Amino acid sequence: MRIVIDREELRADQTPANSGDSVPLDAVDAPGTYICDWSGHLLRVSDSNPAGLRFTALRQPSATSWTVTRISDNPRLPRFQAKALATSFGITTNF
Repeated sequence: MRIVIDREELRADQTPANSGDSVPLDAVDAPGTYICDWSGHLLRVSDSNPAGLRFTALRQPSATSWTVTRISDNPRLPRFQAKALATSFGITTNF
């Protein structure tokens, strides 16, 4: 069984993270477009990444947590749409 969400196909046993949810950077494991909460930079996680790929190499001691906000399940979202979605979630961008 396949489910189609915004023209992106997912297996029925996959659950996409909700748009607008903030998650720790090292917990990102689903394709999509994210905004870095600490800087406003655009982060794209490709659907061609190997399963289980995580950002563990980016762990760094910090006084604040490194979180990202998912704005779309489409990693190829055009920049102008990413900016518009980020604005609709109240996120300041830096791209």
